[in-house]
Amino acid sequence: MIIDVFLDNNVWNFLFANNIDLSNELPSDEFKICITREVEFETQAIPDKKAELRKYIKNAIKNVT
Repeated sequence: MIIDVFLDNNVWNFLFANNIDLSNELPSDEFKICITREVEFETQAIPDKKAELRKYIKNAIKNVT
């Protein structure tokens, strides 16, 4: 059985601050990572001073979806 996990935009600061690799923590043979549409829009709005956070989010999405 695969468990669907939906990630909303408010989780990314926590994941980034704790350097959590979603592909390790939620392996694809057990979990399906789903990203809300708002994450796409809100990620683009992250200011340049938080460019590392924006990069982390984009890489995480690419690696788990």
